[in-house]
Amino acid sequence: MAKVLLVDDDTVLRTTVARFLERLGHQVLQVSNGAEGLAALREAGNLDMVVTDLDMPVMDGEEFVHRLRLAGYGQPVAVLSGGGFEDGGPTFRGAMERGATTYLSKPCTLKRIAEVVDHLQHSRHTAYHNGWLTSGAPPVTRRK
Repeated sequence: MAKVLLVDDDTVLRTTVARFLERLGHQVLQVSNGAEGLAALREAGNLDMVVTDLDMPVMDGEEFVHRLRLAGYGQPVAVLSGGGFEDGGPTFRGAMERGATTYLSKPCTLKRIAEVVDHLQHSRHTAYHNGWLTSGAPPVTRRK
């Protein structure tokens, strides 16, 4: 099963998702913002994927994705948000341009989150064994 970094400032949502994924056999490390997420990646190092909220205090999900890619982390990233479309704040499009793998709009079911985690785990495993993850991180597209 996967080692998942779950980044969300909503404690209830984060805990609910973490417990659900843990019941499915995943190991979940929980933090509440992007800055804590970067620190967790540095400390844990061997995480398989990241599931992050988009709209958070301290460091939003868009900036978090950007910084983790600049730091060379290649884990797949699913961005989860109730907003995320051209609303003046961080956006799904911005997160995808900065290196996110996929996104989910809230509200979504726990089953859907589990499907995305399973898909990311499978695609990362396939990419690694086919030699696609040799450099670690995908190319970064910078905003202009």
